[in-house]
Order: sequence, then C-alpha cells, then structure tokens
Amino acid sequence: AMHEAEQSMAMEAFRSLPERWQAVLWHTTVEEESPSEIAPLFGLTANATAVLASRAREGLKQAYLQAHVSQA
Repeated sequence: AMHEAEQSMAMEAFRSLPERWQAVLWHTTVEEESPSEIAPLFGLTANATAVLASRAREGLKQAYLQAHVSQA
C-alpha cells in the first residue's frame, strides 16, 4: 500500500498536469485502454496518442519528483 503522504503527492502531481495529459493517463493507465482505442477522443492517430501518453507519463514522473522536493 502506498504511504498516505506519497499518495497525496502523486495526486498533487497528477492534478498539476495539463488536462490532456491527465485524460490520456487516465484512459491508458486506469481504464487500461490502448492508444488505438482512445485516439479518436483526442483527434489523433494511435501513434500520436502513444507519444502523448509517453510524454504525459514523463511529465507525471517529473511533477511527482518536484512534489517530493517541495515536501523536503
């Protein structure tokens, strides 16, 4: 189980992301949908959606690390 403070920082990091990144992360990670399934929602090709998801994951990682630094 994730520690409460870590969970809070993860949520803070997620909420700090652009809405489009939040949406693509939600669909690919939580809903476990493939880029080809959700591409029409974003008006993108499956490949472009996969790239968007990859950038969003990297953005989330950076935002989470930043939240950790802020808490220290």
